[in-house]
Amino acid sequence: MAVLLAAALLTGALSLPLAQLRVGYSVKSFLSSDEPTLRAAAAHYAEFAVPDNLLLFCYPEAHPYTIEALDRLEDLDRELRALPGVERVLTLASAPGVGRSHGERFRRRLSRSFTWRDLLVSKREDALGGVIVLDRDNDRPAQRRELFARLRALPTVQAVDLVLAGIPYHRSAVIGMIRDDQLFFIPVATAITAVLLFWFIPSFTMALLCLAVVPFTLLATLGTMSSCGVELTLLM
Repeated sequence: MAVLLAAALLTGALSLPLAQLRVGYSVKSFLSSDEPTLRAAAAHYAEFAVPDNLLLFCYPEAHPYTIEALDRLEDLDRELRALPGVERVLTLASAPGVGRSHGERFRRRLSRSFTWRDLLVSKREDALGGVIVLDRDNDRPAQRRELFARLRALPTVQAVDLVLAGIPYHRSAVIGMIRDDQLFFIPVATAITAVLLFWFIPSFTMALLCLAVVPFTLLATLGTMSSCGVELTLLM
């Protein structure tokens, strides 16, 4: 009993920083190592600013060069720029050097642009898209989740079949999936372990002690990770 109490106290002390445990998704998290090759790779990535604040979007538009399509795009452009955490939006309505126009002449002029052709309008000319530059100071997971929730609630976004891509969106999606998986699978795995232990071990006390290893180990490990600044990643 004394050993169990001591283990519980030690686990409680180690798990105190658990509330600050972060779920991460970054190149640095995967390359952090004492192994020379991985350290060199991490140093290489640190030489350049990773463009992880670029959010890409597109939506179907059967006739992208009509006045109606460009008016809808301007409404979307204006709503996106008003979102907190958005620094800039680049579309046919706001990209530098494009100019507000429509029709066949506008289509030919855009097709000659080495910068914007096939980027703001799809190659098949059946969709419109753009780039959203996000504020790097507001890149915490909770802030990005709130941004995407507000983005999905925009009136123009709800009227079109908007598709998002880019590192900020994929990072937020992966972090959400990791969190959901942990909340689901840890209790399920613990329950299955408990059933098997009480089934195979004839002693109730011994089975209970074996089962206590699971929460003690999880809390102590995750708490220690949090206190050391280690993020919970998909690889882990």
